[in-house]
Formats: sequence, C-alpha cells, structure tokens
Amino acid sequence: RSKKKKMQTLPCWGCGLQLEVPQTNAKIFSCPKCGAFNDSPPSLDSKYLYETASWKKKLRKLGKYMLPFGSVVCVPFVTFMMFYVISVGVGFVLPRIFEQWSFGFILSQLLAIFLGFNTIINYQLCLITLIPQAPANSSSLTNLSNSDPKNNNNNLSGYRFCWKCNRIKPPRSHHCSTCGKCVPLLDHHCIFTAGCIGEHNHKYFLLFLGWLFISVIYAFIVSMIVLLSTDVVKTTYSFLIEHIEFIIHKSLVVSNEPRASRSHLSSDWIIGVFIILEALICLITMIGVGVLFFSQLSLIQKGITSFESDFGILHRPPPMYSA
Repeated sequence: RSKKKKMQTLPCWGCGLQLEVPQTNAKIFSCPKCGAFNDSPPSLDSKYLYETASWKKKLRKLGKYMLPFGSVVCVPFVTFMMFYVISVGVGFVLPRIFEQWSFGFILSQLLAIFLGFNTIINYQLCLITLIPQAPANSSSLTNLSNSDPKNNNNNLSGYRFCWKCNRIKPPRSHHCSTCGKCVPLLDHHCIFTAGCIGEHNHKYFLLFLGWLFISVIYAFIVSMIVLLSTDVVKTTYSFLIEHIEFIIHKSLVVSNEPRASRSHLSSDWIIGVFIILEALICLITMIGVGVLFFSQLSLIQKGITSFESDFGILHRPPPMYSA
C-alpha cells in the first residue's frame, strides 16, 4: 500500500506563485509559471539543506582560514617563482648555450621573454577579473537583467535563488563557502589565485596553465643542456664537498693553525646552484601543472566543470509542480 506524500506550500521566489510540493529529499522544484528553480528556504528545511559531513565542514572552515594566507603568501610566491625562472634562464642559462649577440642567442632570449610575458599577464588577469554579482535582495523578475545581462527575455528557467548570499543564481552557478559568493560556472576555489575560478576568469586560468606548462618545459630543457654539457655541476659539487669537509674537520679538530688555502673556485658554483634549483622547480611544476592542465582540457571536452565533476551534478531539469 503506497503512502500518501505529505505536501507543503512554498512561494516561488521569482513570481510569488504558491506551489504545493511534496516533502521529499528532492529539494529543487520548478515553477510552472515563470520556470524558476526553487528550493526550500533554510527556515523550512534547514536540516536537509545544510546537513553535510563533518569533514566537509572542517574543510570549508580551513578554506576560510586559508583565504588570507593565499592572498598574502601564495600569490607573491607564485609571482616570485615565475620571475625567478625567467631571470635565471635569461641571465645565466641561455648565455652559456649561445654565443652572445648571435642569432640563436637573440632568438632564444626573445622566446623566453615572450613565454614569460604571456604567463605573467594571464596570471594577473586571472587575479584581477572580478566575479559578477547580482544585487542583494534581487529575488524578483525585475532584477534579472541586473543579475545576468545575457538574459534579454527575462526568462527565469534554470535560475535559482541563493539563500546564503540572498541573490539570484544564474544557471550552473554555485555558492563558494570560502569566498561567500555565488560564482557562475564555478570550477574550483584556487588558493594560488586567492579566489574562485569560474566563468569570469576560467579563460585566463586555462591560458595561464598552458603558457606556464610550455614555459617550464622550455626552461627545463635549456637548464638540462647547460648542466649536462658544461662543468657547472662538477664545480658546484666540488665546492660543496670542500666546504662540508672543512666544517667536519673544524668540528673534530681544534687547532689554532691557519687553515690551508683551498682551491680557488670562481663564482660558477653560485650560478650552478641557481641553475640546479631552476631545473628542479621546472620539473616539479611541469608535472603538477601538466596534470591540472590536461584534466581541465578533458573536462572542457565533456562540457562540465571540476565542481560538477567532483559532486556528480547533472544538468537535468527538476520536477515541476502546479499551484
């Protein structure tokens, strides 16, 4: 014997139509008049709407604490690393491969500057592009043009209302608990950009990953050419071994005699440390950015975002109930 479903009356946020919907776990329903997607306000169904796993709550709380850390530490760190790779490559690596002011030297320098310029510009554009926001308390059809200028027909089909930030949510928009905003086509919250990656800056984020991936491959190849074809590694190794032996000897043997003069090594060991460090940074970055870049391309081919892929969100219309 089938049990009769309990019904509840809820107003549509778009047109105000009173709808009778069943009290089920399907919290989203569509209005037959304006087509708006509705869900239960927190006061009516707060337990279902906001009941999340404890580890998710801890992760969101950690994300809010890490937000200032991302803007203060991670963004300057990423910018510094990019300038470091460019500076070492242009100043120390390429002059050791090509003869100064030769055609190959000029071409390689221009290529390095071109790759570095595109990487830095797209990273900065990804940082400064603002998230489009609907006006507060915009829970009516009259404010739809302000929340989404693309919608010229004032059709609310696919639109939802966010009860957390009290704004209209365009289709495929999701609320970021770390930023406290609804982000159109939210992909993920990135600590290295100190903000969300969505429709507003996903283009620049993808271009940044692509240019960065090509740049680190180029820097890694020229760095390995220098390390394998010159005596930089040998000079750096000899200098470090000599200093380590001197420290051990000084700690074990106490003598007032002056230390014997060591072999006169040039400043090549400093350049060697810079080049070895650059090669390691490029190798680690190449692996990490490569995985992220190609995973982003795979999601774009499928027509979904990282958020939708992680949470299994499908673009199916919710059930429609009459007044």
